Parts: sequence; structure tokens; C-alpha cells
Amino acid sequence: MIECKNLFFGYSKSYLFDDLSAKFETGHIYGLLGKNGAGKTTLLKCITGLLHIQKGEIKVNEFNPQIRTEKLLKDIFFFPENFYLPSVNAYDYLNLYSCFYPNFDKEYFLNTCNEFEIPMEKSLYTLSFGQKKKFILAFGLSTFSKIILLDEPTNGLDIPSKVIVRKKIAQSLNDNQIFIISTHQVRDLSQLFDSVLILHNGKIILNSTIDCINQNFSVVREDQISAFSDKYPIIYNEETAVGNISLIKKENSNSQIDLEFFFNAVISNPEKFS
Repeated sequence: MIECKNLFFGYSKSYLFDDLSAKFETGHIYGLLGKNGAGKTTLLKCITGLLHIQKGEIKVNEFNPQIRTEKLLKDIFFFPENFYLPSVNAYDYLNLYSCFYPNFDKEYFLNTCNEFEIPMEKSLYTLSFGQKKKFILAFGLSTFSKIILLDEPTNGLDIPSKVIVRKKIAQSLNDNQIFIISTHQVRDLSQLFDSVLILHNGKIILNSTIDCINQNFSVVREDQISAFSDKYPIIYNEETAVGNISLIKKENSNSQIDLEFFFNAVISNPEKFS
């Protein structure tokens, strides 16, 4: 489990996180959403201990990540949006780094690289950005770490590769793992998330399961609004290519809410979701 309590963090005199709290349980894939500059990457780095909070407490499987012990780090894989790969081939990289992860599955790694069409003999440094990203994803998923943090994993990937990424993440999750995926590419990954957190103005303003969202909210079209608006007040309204749509709070709705639309609703009216 990951628990963040009353976090304060800032790069200057003002705080980026202002009394932020969040909890992440095993067996879940969390979508971490927020505007540019909201602090999604910063939060992931604080969880790994790459950044130190000014106030508050973080516990990662009962360890303090600011004390980067071997027992903690062997169970965390962090894939940042910006990364570097050395001038070695895939096999050399495997031999150099897989030993740091006790649950690493070599066969799974090689099979995933094959699905991603990674040229195994070529220097990783010379690969295209998309190929590099697929290689690191293949390696990260193969660690089967208890905590896997992915920052914009589909950015820069072609459509077939995104399909494989979604499949591999869904296949690899087990009851002892936590996946946290920070992304702006919501439609690429929303079908993977079983829970979502929205980071806004220094706080987590929403932490909910997808099932709970679908059960308690519904989307209605412009021609349906009059039938619902008296009983279920409109929370958010948006003009789309297919016409005006609105979000209403309606229990037992059994809807399938578009997560990008729902994110816009929460950011526009956070007080209505607290």
C-alpha cells in the first residue's frame, strides 16, 4: 500500500502540494489525472523518493521512500516521461539491470520485446523514441515489481503499440501490485483504470473507482435534458461535435462515463464532487 498524508511540496516559496493526501491499494490500476503543471510527475517522484517532501508523510509498503533502501527499491519500477538509454543492446541491458529486480521474468521480457518488434541487437541509444519507450515498458512490466509507476506511457507510440501496451498492462497486474499511470492521453488508457485520482490546485480533489463513477453519474444528450433536469440537476455541460451533453448525478445509473469528459466536469466544478 502507498499512503500519502498531508503532503506539502514546492519548488519555490509557494507550495505545489498543499496538504495533499491519497491512498493506493494493491490490486488496482490507478489513473492519475491533472492539468499541465498540476504535479502528477512530482507526486510520482515523491513516492519513489527522488524528491523529498517539505512536510507530511509518505509510506510505501511501510517504508519511507526518502530513505531509499534496497528493500524498497527492489519493489518499485518508475518509468519517467523523459529517460535515457545507454549505448548497449537489449541483451546487455537485460544482463546489467534485471538482477536488481528479484521477480524479473526474462521469458516475459523477451516475448514482449518480440511483440513490440524491438531490434534486440541494435544499440538502444540509436533506436527511435517510440522504440526506446516500448523497450523500457517491456523491461518495466517484466520486473513484476509490487509498485509500477508509469508517466505518460503511451505518448509517442503508434496505434498498434498502444494496443499491445494496454494488453500487457492488463495481463501483468496481480493482486500484490499497484499500478499508477499518469497521463494526458486519457482515451488511450481509460479502459485500463479501475480507479482514478484527479490532482488539482495542490490537492487530490477526487479519488474514486470507475465503478462508483459509473453508478453515481450519467450523461444525457441535449434532447434528453428536459426529462432529467427537474429531478437530477445538471452538474456540467459541454458542447461537442455531436451536440450538447450534460453530466447529472443519478444513483444506480449503470452508465459508461467518458473519463475525459468527466475530468473536465470535475476540474470545472470541484466543489460538486467533494
